[in-house]
Amino acid sequence: MLGYRGTSVFAEFLLKLSSSDPRDVLRLSKIRAAAIESATRIVVLDGEEFKYGWTMLSPVDFNVRISDKFEEKILLVVSDRGLAAL
Repeated sequence: MLGYRGTSVFAEFLLKLSSSDPRDVLRLSKIRAAAIESATRIVVLDGEEFKYGWTMLSPVDFNVRISDKFEEKILLVVSDRGLAAL
């Protein structure tokens, strides 16, 4: 059911790659937070301390700066607990 929006809503969504529904923003932020938490459990080793985590868009292909295809990737910042005490 599209209501008053019509089929142009799909073209608008593809152009902006976002939705005007605020529930989608909340849902996606929860998905991203869960992905950061899951990656932290997998990647962070004993003796390391998780500092920050972000999701960001990156080209699909490696060693490319400009691309028309992007995917979301996770960046984690960790520190060695021994270095954190300095």
